[in-house]
Amino acid sequence: MKATQKEVTLRIFLLIVLALFVNLPMVNALELAAIQAQNITDTSAVITWETDESANSFVHYGQNAENLQRVGDAAPVLQHSLTVENLLPQTTYQYSVESNSLTDDNNGQYYSFETLAPDTTLPTIEAELPAIIKGDTADISGSTEANSQVSLLVQGIAIASTRTQDGTFSFPAVQLNANQNNSIKIEAVDSAGNRETLEGFIFADTQKPVITLTTFPNLTTESSFELKATISEESNFEIFQNNKSVKTGEGKTIQETLRLEGGKSIIVITARDAVGWETSTETEINTDTRPPTVTAKIENGNEYYQGRA
Repeated sequence: MKATQKEVTLRIFLLIVLALFVNLPMVNALELAAIQAQNITDTSAVITWETDESANSFVHYGQNAENLQRVGDAAPVLQHSLTVENLLPQTTYQYSVESNSLTDDNNGQYYSFETLAPDTTLPTIEAELPAIIKGDTADISGSTEANSQVSLLVQGIAIASTRTQDGTFSFPAVQLNANQNNSIKIEAVDSAGNRETLEGFIFADTQKPVITLTTFPNLTTESSFELKATISEESNFEIFQNNKSVKTGEGKTIQETLRLEGGKSIIVITARDAVGWETSTETEINTDTRPPTVTAKIENGNEYYQGRA
């Protein structure tokens, strides 16, 4: 049975429609997931979400759904993160997210978060400032509130600054003025603008202690003598006599009685200061405790004594 012209036309139309449908590109719906607000402060929050395809990022936010502001980033990404700022403390905000013109507003209920109370707590600074160091450079480190700006001042002059991430900070090899007290100030300013300081002094010791001996003779007939000396700074000292330790002590003055034996005595004094600088001095004493003797021999000859002589 021959098809009518109308049936042929219909078949051709259906074939064309079918061909067009087969050649249409497959369209997959973009999916938005893991929508949340994090890192919430008294004035800001970070809105994050994920998409299964790379897409742009937009956030609509405000105190009510009828008056929302919009921030965005056109860069196509899978992990989306936008910061909303200049918020009011202790305030509830509603928000929705958008990627590639697809909006997720929690089925019309909108997502929400509440900002924190204003931060009025001063950042605590923990750092050790030694009273004295060996040399004229110091490593200064410590900890404070995360995301704070930390500055270091020496003798009132700002010499370094860093922003903490995890709360720790370090200023290596800080140059100090030698052989004097250096005023140190560490200043921390947190993200809310609260400011705290920690102050102290560090003495930079670059000199060894100096030992000064009181004058005494190199030769003596005594069996003991009193050793007197001064040290330029508080130190631990030790006295050696002929390589044997005979006295130890501490302070800036030395006054010790040492016993002597006949012959030569080598006296060595060592001094070590609080930071480990060490110096020594050596002297020699000769001892003669035996009285002099005269040895004589009279030869035989013609000499003779006469009379009362």
